[in-house]
Amino acid sequence: MPFVFRQDDLPRLDLQVDRGSDFMAWQSQWESYMSLSGLFEESAAKKVQALNLCFSRETLSSVQNLGLSDTKKEDVAAIISNIKKYIDGHINESVERKNFRRRTQQPGESFDDFLVALHELVKTCNFCSDNSTRKNLRDQIIEGILDGNTVEELLQEKDLSLTRAIQIFQAQEMAKRQCASMSTGHQDSLAAVRNSPPLRRSHSAKRHPTFLKPAQDVVASHTLEVCRSKPAQRDAKPTSAGANPLSLLSTIRHIAATDPAPKITLTITSLNGSTSATVLPDSGADISAAS
Repeated sequence: MPFVFRQDDLPRLDLQVDRGSDFMAWQSQWESYMSLSGLFEESAAKKVQALNLCFSRETLSSVQNLGLSDTKKEDVAAIISNIKKYIDGHINESVERKNFRRRTQQPGESFDDFLVALHELVKTCNFCSDNSTRKNLRDQIIEGILDGNTVEELLQEKDLSLTRAIQIFQAQEMAKRQCASMSTGHQDSLAAVRNSPPLRRSHSAKRHPTFLKPAQDVVASHTLEVCRSKPAQRDAKPTSAGANPLSLLSTIRHIAATDPAPKITLTITSLNGSTSATVLPDSGADISAAS
């Protein structure tokens, strides 16, 4: 693949900022750039030119003052190796380890974020081996975590590894998140029920305004029509067997309020006798009577 130069694709390096783990991250980006851009197959001089464009002006000045021989100045790997030695010489191992030991989990900080911060700090501690680095990470996790109950659980395990410690802390934190989410959802449901509007009854018909009147006014102002035909006289004689029974009804003899509620007592007298019933006046329903 032919090399196509684009300066914006170059990974930038500033030795005033990019030290320790940041420099190692830049080094990984540089190697990826050389492979993907095709620069790896170009001449050594072109590689050095591209590398120089990665540096800030202050960084380039520092590299030129490293005292490299002319041969090393033409070798990208030699230049990067000497830059690393320069950075390591400016790193105080005791200070870096002290910063690592002082790092604890902050209130509100997740375990994963805390773990990432420890990984960044341990890179410049220069522990003697990878095994030593992992043990120091495990110990600092136990020392710096805020969850005392989980720490007690970890201390009960023999031969606790870094991987096992991470798994336990992550599982505990996930369980707490799920419990908090369930509790929040339950509280939201209760709040929604409390804040919901009260149910209203639907009425098929409006209440008649006469129900608000006293019983006496109701009796005085309303007339119940028992039937639409002319009422029969009290002394009228029975009609033939096929006559309409409604013709036997007579006039309403008594209408009176029986209690403070809007009710009346209806007495109907016919040739066969009389009957009484308590009814609601003007309820909207038709009144019919038959013998």
